[in-house]
Amino acid sequence: MTTADAEPILQNGRQRHESAHAGVRLAGRRVTAGSVTQRQASARPASDARSPGRLYGPMSHFAKWVPRPLLAVLLLACGSDSTSAPADSSPAALSITAGDGGSAVVATSTDVRPTVRVTDAAGAPVANTTVTFTVSAGGGWVTDAASTSGTDGTAATTWYLGPVPAAAQTLTVAAAGFTVAFSATAQPLVPGTIYTGVGGYVEFTPGDLPVIITAPHGGTLRPASIPNRSGPNATTVRDAETDLLALDMPAAFEMRTGGTPHVVVLHLHREKLDANRDIAEAAEGNLTAERAWREYHGFIEAARHHVIAEHERGFYIDLHGHGHAIPRLELGYLLTSAQLGGSDASLNSTTMVQRSSIRTLAETGPASHAELLRGPQSFGTLFEAQGYPAVPSSAQPDPGDDPYFTGGYSTQRHGSRAGGPIDGVQIEANRVGVRDTETNRRAFAAALALVVESYFEEHYDIPLAAAAVR
Repeated sequence: MTTADAEPILQNGRQRHESAHAGVRLAGRRVTAGSVTQRQASARPASDARSPGRLYGPMSHFAKWVPRPLLAVLLLACGSDSTSAPADSSPAALSITAGDGGSAVVATSTDVRPTVRVTDAAGAPVANTTVTFTVSAGGGWVTDAASTSGTDGTAATTWYLGPVPAAAQTLTVAAAGFTVAFSATAQPLVPGTIYTGVGGYVEFTPGDLPVIITAPHGGTLRPASIPNRSGPNATTVRDAETDLLALDMPAAFEMRTGGTPHVVVLHLHREKLDANRDIAEAAEGNLTAERAWREYHGFIEAARHHVIAEHERGFYIDLHGHGHAIPRLELGYLLTSAQLGGSDASLNSTTMVQRSSIRTLAETGPASHAELLRGPQSFGTLFEAQGYPAVPSSAQPDPGDDPYFTGGYSTQRHGSRAGGPIDGVQIEANRVGVRDTETNRRAFAAALALVVESYFEEHYDIPLAAAAVR
């Protein structure tokens, strides 16, 4: 029996409670199914032969002294209650029973699930009614966009709030032509606090710097409840130790600048979920995997809004690992090898700039697009100066015919190809010397912190040390 089952219902001015016990209500008294069966079983012996058309039982004595025409009228009147149509049980109202006026940190779910009840004109619950849940303000999402009312008339969903603390959060629920609205308050992120998704599949630690670092392919969890991805384009190879590399970043940045980046890590193995793909290919229809995918990208969106609110500009880094023969960093800006092999004039064209994950920086910064990609103060060249070969860079302007990753779904979604103040890059790191040992991971994290600090001062005119104390 649910909490909702025990709620009092006013009926004819009196209060009654629904019970979970099986039974029927007759003329204001409850008769259990067991007693009904017992009385029916003892009414007469199975061998008792009865004549058709004749009355038996208590009414037979009354029938002896009443004329048959009058008896027929009386029997019809007495039986009218049992032969009349049942009360109308169609939906007549939709009401909120739980979850209104709640609060949660942005991109997380409210503590109490939004719950509604469908009732008929008499106030009794109506089952099997389709109920829809639609986020109408705030940019959040729900786990169950459509549900069916249960035997108690209720339906519920889990509501994840949107990424902006100041935004109104509204959930509209509809059933049988009736609507109700839930509201909630989105609380701001607290830097340094670890937020986790359902099952611990996603981990998010907000920071105070205008830097966001993610790792979608380093997870090791393989829950049996999520089937292995097996689609025609499914890639399931894990980018080993990229999760650990990402988790080393806050300490390295704090040591360098006094502040920390936002870090989002997926702990599910890539066999179960590929968060660097659109949701259809990423989760292949599994609801648990889809939920983790939404949590992962919801946390990134929350980090983006936090960065914009605090710093106006920012940079997104998606960490990956490759197994190519050449031990170097492959920096993906959503441009192909052939496009990177073009002239500076080609790279600086409007067409190339608008395809780039650093489009906004190229359109508004002092350096040209070609300089940002492979100039003396480019990301790649700054890495080369720290002893990490990188492409593109001044030393390696383009990949040539060698294997190269251009960047994927996350870089396209969270970088500035479509505009916006957050630029981005995908870093595909070789394993040996970068992510294979704890010592090498910490050394690379320290180098990345230095590179990002230099890049911000050169191209955004933002000292990260100062940004950390804003």
